[in-house]
Amino acid sequence: MKILIIEDVETSGLLLESLLIELGHQAKWVANTWQARVAMSRDCPELVLMDEVLPGESSLDFYPELVAQKVPFAWITSQSDRVKHDSFVESGALGRFLKPTVHSEFDAGSSALVGRASRRELAEQSRFWRQLISKLENKT
Repeated sequence: MKILIIEDVETSGLLLESLLIELGHQAKWVANTWQARVAMSRDCPELVLMDEVLPGESSLDFYPELVAQKVPFAWITSQSDRVKHDSFVESGALGRFLKPTVHSEFDAGSSALVGRASRRELAEQSRFWRQLISKLENKT
């Protein structure tokens, strides 16, 4: 499956991209909606995972374009708010998923994730993303 990830936190975007590739998907990470438009003009994704809070143009401003193009999408967020969840699902999203946060500082290297995050935190991130992708594959 071709999956576009819109996530402004580089480490989260690279981690998700590498996990999706490991699971056999074609994944591309971008940091904002402008980069997403460029990526989508080159190759339309079958699924978009986007952070709710982005710098510049928000995902709330961007998602109508996904609806118009009939591209399935889901929000990934660190903010828990049930009212928002319900309204986002009504917007046509496959869901609004609360992502785990890594509390340790870590940096993304050019070819591999290198850092100070504990193995437990990274394992938790990996488990979360694998479960989320499995759920979304069943919905698309």
